[in-house]
Amino acid sequence: MKGIDVSKHNGHINWPAVKAAGVDFVIIRAGYGRELSQKDSLFEENYRGAKAAGLKVGAYWYSYATTGEDAIKEAKTFLQVVKGKQFEFPLYYDIEENNQMTAANILITAFCNEIEKAGYFAGFYANRSTVQNYVSQATREKYSLWIADWTPVQHITAPMWQRTAAERVDGIAGYVDANISHMDFESIIKARGLNGYEAEQTPEPTTKEEIPIRIIMNGVKFEGVVRHANNSAQV
Repeated sequence: MKGIDVSKHNGHINWPAVKAAGVDFVIIRAGYGRELSQKDSLFEENYRGAKAAGLKVGAYWYSYATTGEDAIKEAKTFLQVVKGKQFEFPLYYDIEENNQMTAANILITAFCNEIEKAGYFAGFYANRSTVQNYVSQATREKYSLWIADWTPVQHITAPMWQRTAAERVDGIAGYVDANISHMDFESIIKARGLNGYEAEQTPEPTTKEEIPIRIIMNGVKFEGVVRHANNSAQV
């Protein structure tokens, strides 16, 4: 599945043109830092436009946190920004700053736990060097990895791969990041009732009870059965 990720730096986007160009999903920057004033100025416009055009949507938050406490504050701000919206893709923690690397596992865990507690599918974005040198295997397995690896081949197994930062897509001026999703996030999210969706209801199994009947009408005898479904009022 082909997708892009965008922020205010991509300017105003023609979302119907993006959809017509074959893009299936978009991960939208919701903001950065820990203050509500750091909400991306085009987040609302991008969310509405992408949804109206029929794209599947996720969101990400760029982090400057250097402690677990700061990461939790960032997550809470992120949750305020996305409140009331529905997402078919995860909410991602974007960790890129050099001074975050030695605490990467602490930061990712603190942020993503807060996102999960609020009922969202959590993931994290990092480049290949960060993942190889600073992120433990346990962290990779616990949260959904979105790997940035700008090469022709994806070197680290991950559900989401950002393959380039220099894609051209109709409806967007200049270059845009391009991604490949290997996972059906939408089905998982909707089935579990995450990201603003109600959990899908599994119908109760139907069993039928056979009730023998005998009717005599005008001297003629009729015999048979009535099958009654135990999860229905109908006979």
